[in-house]
Amino acid sequence: MLRYHGGASRQLASEVIHTLEDQFQVLKSELRYTPPEQIGVILYTRETFFDVTRVPGWAGGLNDGRIRVPVQGLEAVSDLLARILKHELTHALCFKKPADAARHGCRKESRSGWKARRTGVDAALLVAFYQDGKGKSLRYLDGPWMVLSSGQARYAYAWALAVVEAIEADSGSDGLDRLLDAERTEASGENALLQALRTDYSSLDDSTTAEYLRRTYLPIKQSIRRSL
Repeated sequence: MLRYHGGASRQLASEVIHTLEDQFQVLKSELRYTPPEQIGVILYTRETFFDVTRVPGWAGGLNDGRIRVPVQGLEAVSDLLARILKHELTHALCFKKPADAARHGCRKESRSGWKARRTGVDAALLVAFYQDGKGKSLRYLDGPWMVLSSGQARYAYAWALAVVEAIEADSGSDGLDRLLDAERTEASGENALLQALRTDYSSLDDSTTAEYLRRTYLPIKQSIRRSL
């Protein structure tokens, strides 16, 4: 169910609906779930979006029960807008899906999402940024991200993606499954880590993630340099 304001033309609104419907068909199959009610979508001009939502300038969209996306200046659905729509639609289905039935599907979508992306950053730079104290630890990133600056948000997304890759590499898919299950019952993210993976934020940052980045990406970079 779509509403739009100002800069969203009827043609763009129609394309957004078709894009979301196509994505919805894929996601409901992967998640094995169809919500009982319609999903609300609101398209904003950029100025109106930030005035209404009060999110930082780096945010590409928001899901607060409805999918809210800025579309100022667009006449068609771009690749970036399509990715934002799918990201927010995935949130919508996971939020709506009953907790006792959500685990398998939402875990699958989370894994498929990060596997498609992988760590698309310079691993050496990411590790150096963290070890120099310029990047935030997982303990800090467990808080609200809407207070982060643009640079901090880019780091947070990159580091969080690396953490998920590292857990998968270290503990397999079962490790991610146990962690997501524990997050539903434990009082904090760190308690969930201890329960599911027998680790804490500091160890996951240092011993698992930073080491994973060095082991996985730095040899590739060094090999490329030697070949040149």
